[in-house]
Amino acid sequence: MKMKKLVAGIMACCIVGGVTTAVYDVNGNTAVIANADGTYESENFKYTSDGTITGLVDDTVSEITIPALIDGTIITTIGDNAFEDCRLLENVTLPDSLETIGNYAFSECISLKEITIPENVSSIGDYAFNDCSSLESLEFPSGVKTISKYIAYNFGNLKQVVIKGAKTIQTFAFSNCTKLETVYIPKTMGEIYRQYSNLSTKADAFSGCPLKAVYYAGTAEQWTSINGGISIEVTVHYESSTPSYMKYDINRDGKVDASDASEILRIYSILSTGGTI
Repeated sequence: MKMKKLVAGIMACCIVGGVTTAVYDVNGNTAVIANADGTYESENFKYTSDGTITGLVDDTVSEITIPALIDGTIITTIGDNAFEDCRLLENVTLPDSLETIGNYAFSECISLKEITIPENVSSIGDYAFNDCSSLESLEFPSGVKTISKYIAYNFGNLKQVVIKGAKTIQTFAFSNCTKLETVYIPKTMGEIYRQYSNLSTKADAFSGCPLKAVYYAGTAEQWTSINGGISIEVTVHYESSTPSYMKYDINRDGKVDASDASEILRIYSILSTGGTI
């Protein structure tokens, strides 16, 4: 009898041209059913049963917040190509449950201005942020041990990179970031890819970057032991971890100065009078 009531409560379920329509239970709530390709859709996200976000239902949105839980599924992965070429996407909030960001995940998101990679993330794929030309700062959490090839290639506005725990920076990782001047490197670093003689498989990770300062958490002796290193002539500040005051680097230019103070005061004056930014 209960099974008959459940069946009677389902109003519609049909597949037309490979698209699955919604199914409603007796209370009028939408039931979760798979599309023809095995993905699910909820809150504008396409996802799989193993917790992988595969894309957007509407890719014209400018801002997204990915929840840690969608219809009972814990989100742990941004899949390969998930948001590739979402050219209107400006702001992304990722869940703390996230562990993996796939290849080309945010490639060519040319309007993306801000993204914070959660501390639980341990793997970021090749070309993940390739050509995100509006991003000014990237911070890689300590769990990410490899900065993959072409991960932030061709950034027109990237000014600062903070790496907390990686051991390797691979081929062309930050190549052609034409405004990148400041990099924070942990003492865990063991290899920064450069082109050794004719060994082009280890091409320069920072080619085409106008680097001016490297803040390195280790000693001068440890710096010389890094395989490869940085080919550009640059000032290295030893035993320098990411300073806490850098959170006030509002314009992401690698330093805190009068321009940042001016912007902080401007924001304060707006918020203190009940305005919004």
